[in-house]
Amino acid sequence: MIAVVPLAPRPGEPLAARPELALGALGAVGALRGTLFREAWLGAAEPRLLDMARAAGLTPLPLPPGTPTDPPPLPPGSAACARALRAGGALGREALALVDPAALGLGPELLRAAADRHRAGGHPALMTAAPPRDHPCQFRRPMHIAATGVLDPAGRAAPAAPQALAPRLAGRPGSWRVAFPAGGAVPAGWELEILDPAGGERELCPRLPGPGAASFACTLADRAPGPLAWTLLRDAGSGPHDTVLPFAPPGAPWRVDPRSGAVCDAGGAAIHGRQAFPPVLVPDGTLCILAPGLEPDHPEALARAAVLPFVAPPPAPRPVRDALGLLAHGLRGAEAP
Repeated sequence: MIAVVPLAPRPGEPLAARPELALGALGAVGALRGTLFREAWLGAAEPRLLDMARAAGLTPLPLPPGTPTDPPPLPPGSAACARALRAGGALGREALALVDPAALGLGPELLRAAADRHRAGGHPALMTAAPPRDHPCQFRRPMHIAATGVLDPAGRAAPAAPQALAPRLAGRPGSWRVAFPAGGAVPAGWELEILDPAGGERELCPRLPGPGAASFACTLADRAPGPLAWTLLRDAGSGPHDTVLPFAPPGAPWRVDPRSGAVCDAGGAAIHGRQAFPPVLVPDGTLCILAPGLEPDHPEALARAAVLPFVAPPPAPRPVRDALGLLAHGLRGAEAP
């Protein structure tokens, strides 16, 4: 395994004004060079930062100047480090550990434990993770009502709805489908909600694929005794909204039942109250270990990889990106025995 510490703080981050804050993380990596890590580098663009590599026992890795654009949770400068290592022939043959120098309080024990977990876990990637400050089950998706209308087996639509936005029932009893005509003007990502006014049941169609022919099975039409109401909903962003839908991000261990609109766990049991939601973890960027073939300057491949979360025992280090985080770290240190 090799390791690299990208020391490329963005303007305004504490490390930009006080690079000495990185000495703890640099020392932890340097202490394991030659044992856990076959080789370890510090990547930086500024000579004064590269000088810190030698003091910590790391190999300097010069980077081109420029503000890093790495997406979270990767530390800033990860992609530039990967390109520099690849240019030198050091990337691609063994696992790569990316260590965030902004993770104050990082020690060699955590690095060893994470490396052991990565070797035993069988996942191509490991990332340190922690519970989020706010569980995402609290979030809601504000929606704006774009159009409404009525569906019935005769295919009639409410005249108030523009025809380009109006779905119709197609098929026959027992196999009804909701269809949008080819060339329709429904943008991608809108939601279609269908309601049986008599029975109170509803069905939420998948996110619509955008203009063009699209159709969805409509089991509600087979059960409803009369016409159905439909509503086209679009994401309202942070602006005014007409209604809200539950929030279920991709990969979350809960989902929204498309028929009832109830929020369910992965097994289909309804969830009532925040306390019943499964716990979630969010990668914090302190440490990423990537198997050969996963490289930080190819985020699309990294996004598809199976990631093993690693929860560090308390008090776990967390990357400090602003003055408030630096203050919180200082207070936590003051409370430690």
